[in-house]
Amino acid sequence: MQYLRSKGQILGGNDVMLLASTEMNAPTLPKTGEVSFKMDKAEAHVLKGGNLHDASVSNPALTVNFDQNSFKTSLDVNSNALANGSEHLNANGALDPTTGALRSGIIDSNMTVIGKVANEASHAAYLFNQESTGIVGAASFVK
Repeated sequence: MQYLRSKGQILGGNDVMLLASTEMNAPTLPKTGEVSFKMDKAEAHVLKGGNLHDASVSNPALTVNFDQNSFKTSLDVNSNALANGSEHLNANGALDPTTGALRSGIIDSNMTVIGKVANEASHAAYLFNQESTGIVGAASFVK
């Protein structure tokens, strides 16, 4: 952990994953407009009864609104460990225009999101979890 702190910053974590960034300085972000990102990579699991079950991610969406310093995201998590085989997750939240941090709100969100938009909004990443189902994961996005 100390090594990670010396090479960058730890942005957050969930029961399984840690999100870190090598950007040491505050990012330069657009002041206006909206960016819709495409998913680059994702990893998801279902934590149930102390066991970690594999899951996949489909139908990802992430839009950041720089006028309102907000974001909305959604994705589907698919796993045999889920009661219905899949779960639709969504979150709305705030963008910190100084740091690029993404934090989900409790209104209109059924998952928790902690993430960051990188310099020039070139890419973004976040950790997600839904406590009621045991879903945990991470996703990265590109412009």
